[in-house]
Amino acid sequence: MPYFFILPAFVLYLALLTAALVGTVLYRPAIGLRPYIAGALLWSSIGFVVSTMAYVVGAVLAVGAIDKVLAGQPSTVGSIAMGGVIFIAPFIAAAAGVLGGTAFGVARRWRKESARGINKQRGFRGRE
Repeated sequence: MPYFFILPAFVLYLALLTAALVGTVLYRPAIGLRPYIAGALLWSSIGFVVSTMAYVVGAVLAVGAIDKVLAGQPSTVGSIAMGGVIFIAPFIAAAAGVLGGTAFGVARRWRKESARGINKQRGFRGRE
């Protein structure tokens, strides 16, 4: 159910990043941003997939553990825990995957560009 909201938001995010990448092709002064946008696009996609897979594995383990603890008896605490695992955790996992992947992709590109000295040529100030 939560992925009914998460997947369209992720597709919109990818569409915006793709439009920004195409924008760097059409608008030549923005060409310096192309590697950063491409890194964000690639690594946020990977982060989303990895975090979703981790959520699925964690949800299966959590549901099994909660069921064993409660021994099949209904309870309020068990219901709240199951609701959190099923309805809240996907939003947290997806956001962590997308934001973490984006940060990793941009930082990775920044280090690579800094190692080649390109950031200083373009006027970016890094750690000095």
